Amino acid sequence: AALQAEVSRLTQRMNEMTAELTSLKTRLSENEAAVGFSVRFSNTHNTVGIGQALKYDMVLANAGNGYSANTGHFTAPSAGLYAFYVNISQESGTTSSCTQIYLMHGSTILLAADACFHYLSSGSNMAVRLLKAGDSVWVKMHS
Repeated sequence: AALQAEVSRLTQRMNEMTAELTSLKTRLSENEAAVGFSVRFSNTHNTVGIGQALKYDMVLANAGNGYSANTGHFTAPSAGLYAFYVNISQESGTTSSCTQIYLMHGSTILLAADACFHYLSSGSNMAVRLLKAGDSVWVKMHS
């Protein structure tokens, strides 16, 4: 009777551990599908023409491989809600000037960020957008 009770207890514990393992495998596969990227310029002095996409050449992270350094575009690998954060820094020397960038989705401006002060300034902004698989988002120089 004691042996049968111990077998029953161990069987129950094995079933609990199997359920926990299944749950962990599911969570792991969900994390493998994570998408995100972080990019920057490797050089602090970059010249980009007005209307051109900014092609960040230093890719710090690219989970899901959505960002292309060749085009400067992020292409959503799957449908979902995406958050984008942009920051611009400008060093204008001795003159006052402004630099403005747009985060684009097709012809839609999702956000604008600018740096418009004397000498050293920065600006940032964030947008959240529902994207379909294959939708493209990029940062372009406005002024």
